[in-house]
Amino acid sequence: MAKVYTAVQAFYAEFDISGDGNSFEPSREQEVLESRPFNSAFVKKDAGIVNDSATLGGYLSFEDPGTAFMSNIGTKVPVSVCVDANPAAEQDKAYLVYGLHAFPGGPAEQGALRTFNLNLDADDYMGIGRVLGNGQKTATGNTAAGWSGGAVPAGGSIVAAVHCTTATTGTVDIIIQSAATGDSGFASPTTRLTFTQITTTDISEWQRATSAAGITDTLWRAKWTGASTPDHTFCVTFAIV
Repeated sequence: MAKVYTAVQAFYAEFDISGDGNSFEPSREQEVLESRPFNSAFVKKDAGIVNDSATLGGYLSFEDPGTAFMSNIGTKVPVSVCVDANPAAEQDKAYLVYGLHAFPGGPAEQGALRTFNLNLDADDYMGIGRVLGNGQKTATGNTAAGWSGGAVPAGGSIVAAVHCTTATTGTVDIIIQSAATGDSGFASPTTRLTFTQITTTDISEWQRATSAAGITDTLWRAKWTGASTPDHTFCVTFAIV
């Protein structure tokens, strides 16, 4: 059955643009490579390189995040779109894109709303994963229940994004941990990704790690550790790609 999305929370860099955005369209294309060897009666085809992209649209303001759209042209920006609810809850589905973007803004017409339509060309695989933490955090904590995302195959990767939209006092350190199947309490977790410490500045960050041998752990969570009475609002998204 088709699903109509009426509650979406979207993050662009350090901005929650849920009140500005109104469309998101992910796309994945894979090159098809052709060869015509001697003594073959047909053209052979092989899978080439994957190209992930997305478009993110909405209504443009001339304050942030609108000014950030323009100033970030030609740079790579983390984008997370949580498609199940606003505000997104832990383990809601999320699309993760580390995008190099163009910014075609809509025309400024008399009596019309000006719009934006970001073309995001992913500098990595686009992740389809989960929200591991979202909202205002004033103490040390972690994802309430580890996400059963599965193991990482040999040569596979994990990606994660942090969008800190408000940072008032103190500092926060965020890590991504994994645990073995059955270790739902994360008694023996392994740290897989470590983000730059968040201070009192709104920031965003993208992290990626590749495992040549793979990772057999199947449970995943975010953990945040605060110092000096932290008061931060952030979203952590994660995917296996």
